[in-house]
Amino acid sequence: MGTWWVFVVTIIAAYSGTLTSFMTNPGTQEPVDTIIELVDAIQAGEYSCGTIKDSSDHDLFKNPHSEAFSVILKSMESDPDNFVKRDKEGLAKCLKKKYAYIAGQLTVEADIEHVRKFRFAKDNFQISGYGMAQQKGFYFRTAFDKIILRLRQSGLVDKWIQEALERVRRNDDSSEESLKRSLKLTDLQGAFYVLFIGHGLSLAAFFTEKLHRRCLKKKNFKHLEMHIFVD
Repeated sequence: MGTWWVFVVTIIAAYSGTLTSFMTNPGTQEPVDTIIELVDAIQAGEYSCGTIKDSSDHDLFKNPHSEAFSVILKSMESDPDNFVKRDKEGLAKCLKKKYAYIAGQLTVEADIEHVRKFRFAKDNFQISGYGMAQQKGFYFRTAFDKIILRLRQSGLVDKWIQEALERVRRNDDSSEESLKRSLKLTDLQGAFYVLFIGHGLSLAAFFTEKLHRRCLKKKNFKHLEMHIFVD
């Protein structure tokens, strides 16, 4: 009965610990959400950052508006490997090391296949938008401006953007599902190893104790025979 309880407690403890590790996201470190936090992380040697070389984002830091921009530019240019040719390369670097990729949010979101793997900082380096090119002196320019403004204010543009991004990500659902793995018996094999080792040591101790007691009995019996013979 005691052996059964040892088995049950060991397996429950191992399963609970393994299940907790599966359900817990290893994101114990505070994320970098502001420009000041990024600068502090760079100066502490914890983070590096980069962008597409000679892009508009790179040019933004070439004409620094503050000391923070100068620190970020210095970090970018400290290693040629910090520059990338495409957004996907920058995203891949974010997964490999402590690397902050700087680019337009919309274009980056369109290239993200697994949303849960990435985090966008709350702070922005600049606010930009998109425009619609029209011929000079276009008669309906004012009417177009009003319609576009109403679309923006009503949230329709943001809704259309999110729907377009969701369609792209929906096509990648199969690849994301393949990354998920259920908890299997093999994940508990460590607990079984500990249990079997414990049983082995227990059996070894049991037989050693039995052998020791048998030797003591033989020794006591001989001593008793000798004592009777002498008497």
